[in-house]
Amino acid sequence: AGLCLREYCYSIAFIAHKREIRSSSSTFLLGKNQIKTELKMTLAESFTGGALIGVSAAILLLFSGEIMGASGIVNSILLHPLKGLRDPAQHWKLVFTASFLLASFIFLAPRFENFEHVVEKKSSLSYVLGGLFVGYGTKLANGCTSGHGICGLGRFSVRSFSAVLTFMASAVLTTCLTRKDSIWQGSQDSILSSVIQTYVVETAGVFNGLIALAALVAPFFHEKKCDESSAKVLPGLVTGVLFASGLFLSGMTDPTKVTGFLDVMGISEGTWDPSLMAVMASGVLISFLSYQLIDGKHQLGVVRRYSLDHPIALRRNSKFKIPTSSSIDQDLLIGAGAFGVGWGVAGLCPAPAVFMAAAGVPQVLLLWWPAYCAGALVAGGLKKV
Repeated sequence: AGLCLREYCYSIAFIAHKREIRSSSSTFLLGKNQIKTELKMTLAESFTGGALIGVSAAILLLFSGEIMGASGIVNSILLHPLKGLRDPAQHWKLVFTASFLLASFIFLAPRFENFEHVVEKKSSLSYVLGGLFVGYGTKLANGCTSGHGICGLGRFSVRSFSAVLTFMASAVLTTCLTRKDSIWQGSQDSILSSVIQTYVVETAGVFNGLIALAALVAPFFHEKKCDESSAKVLPGLVTGVLFASGLFLSGMTDPTKVTGFLDVMGISEGTWDPSLMAVMASGVLISFLSYQLIDGKHQLGVVRRYSLDHPIALRRNSKFKIPTSSSIDQDLLIGAGAFGVGWGVAGLCPAPAVFMAAAGVPQVLLLWWPAYCAGALVAGGLKKV
């Protein structure tokens, strides 16, 4: 299994390493002026990466009955670590996170070229405020680009549609407002010393190892035995690897690519990169198809006779844990708006930030994540009031 995992991750890394930026000429009609722009696109890689993300969400849903919401999983591990060890219902989240981190750190991240080029485009303030707003927003809105985006849109959730429209609008607006301001750009103001940066990769490796160790020993700390929890371990393991691979291949782990997509003002300048639309399209499509296999969730009559009334890996009396709320409340809209602001400022949402932290990127590990935790704690406190 270990050899298969290694070869799989190496093949994904090889594809991305040999990625060629394709330039295609596109003509846009803006008013009476036709502007010819050269768009740097990686549509094939983005579509394939998005498909892997969709497949990972489908596996977790169909086999374990769980939703692959990155922010929810991360919040469970970071904000409630003892519960993650003691509660058997949380064990699959530890396994998912461990497999994601190890696949990122050992196989994928070493092939992610030129991290310095990626992070130098944003200032320290961008990472701090970006993490703060993303942590606050995802906790308040109960979701991000994976939970509300890939999974929510795939099941036609009105609540998720509202969240996606809100955070996309605020992310685009934020990116356009900050695109030329020097306070948000460049790494010359970095508050991280070179001495600290030298040890960040080693620190990331230790942290990744600790999470993996926690996933291994957690069953010994469980307060009660749960067969259902054990059945979710393998889907969680596979899903973590696939999710990391999809993010890596799609380009979602590159903040400059994300901001290139969000910066719609770049259309007139020839700098807009629409390739991340392929990530969402393929991911949502596969997510949608997975829901068609669940009893009561299908929209296509042709698969109704093959529908599942319980997750494949679990017992017959087990249920799919699919959110049913259609409420569009204040917390959802404010949280989604805040998440969009943070996403637009730093170009990072939770899952790619986990990838970059696992790889030992200093700005993400030491600035973005502490700010994220602070924002999530504030939002969690407000929700209890």
